[in-house]
Amino acid sequence: MLQKQLEEKITFLKKAYEVACDYSPSSPLSVNMNPVGVGETIGFDKATVTRIMNELVQDRYVDSALGMKMLLIRREGLNYLREIEKEVVFSPPINIVVGDNSNFQFQNNTHHSVQTIELKSQNAEDLLKFVHEINAGLNTLQKHLSDSEIETLKSETNYLESNLKKQSPDSSLIKTVSKNILDVLKAVPSNVIANLITNIIQ
Repeated sequence: MLQKQLEEKITFLKKAYEVACDYSPSSPLSVNMNPVGVGETIGFDKATVTRIMNELVQDRYVDSALGMKMLLIRREGLNYLREIEKEVVFSPPINIVVGDNSNFQFQNNTHHSVQTIELKSQNAEDLLKFVHEINAGLNTLQKHLSDSEIETLKSETNYLESNLKKQSPDSSLIKTVSKNILDVLKAVPSNVIANLITNIIQ
């Protein structure tokens, strides 16, 4: 019984985060959701959702109000999900298609100067290198991004890395998180990106 309830709590929190990412890829922790609606998408009745929400609020993984009619995922909740992901043992890289080969525009420092940078299809090893290059260049990126953007970038790259190390990486989730990272990097001049990240530029 306890194991089943724990699995239900994790499933619910994961689903809530997926819904938040779909609604606002760049800032999922700011998305206000209806917990009953989230529960219905995975077959949970109102009583089950109420129990799960009470536990999540007590754990400080989510914020809630209006008689449990509002759900907002906290940073602690996101970190909890990431810790669960990290428990999976690393496996050899597999080929994963990231994005749809569409171009992402980066605005340069000069007016009306736009350079096209394309995120190519990469395997897991290349994407891990992508993450490591971003982390290595954080000091430079901080000059062009706000504190909240840097925090989002750190969170998303950590999440991408943990998913890439799963035994069976979720390609759709990896695609979403990679897009979130690119959304943040759009605020950085293209020449800076080109100097920091070597394996995604065509």
